[in-house]
Amino acid sequence: MRLPFGRNERVGQETPVSSFGILRQDWKPSALAADPSAFSGLKVAIFGGTGGLARAISQSLLNKGAEVTVIGRSLKDLTHHRRVFVPADLSSLVNARNVAQDLAVETWDALLFTH
Repeated sequence: MRLPFGRNERVGQETPVSSFGILRQDWKPSALAADPSAFSGLKVAIFGGTGGLARAISQSLLNKGAEVTVIGRSLKDLTHHRRVFVPADLSSLVNARNVAQDLAVETWDALLFTH
């Protein structure tokens, strides 16, 4: 499948466009997978990050050097010096609102919402 091209004002040239927007040409996931410190210094918050896929993503980010904040009901993993756990039941709108007001969202580089 060929992607349509669009003008990328940031780099001043025609680049592939997907349904999600302009595709970054400088991002190479395979290079990140090989580098053990690929996410060193990256600050990520994972909402609902205590089970299944989110738990695996959290562990992978930690293994690559990221600082991870996990927001969820209960954390089953061992403590890690770069992981902060914020206990919260996000199924309640009142609780979710309270948690949102208490978190310093502007300090994170990425947010991941899972369910």
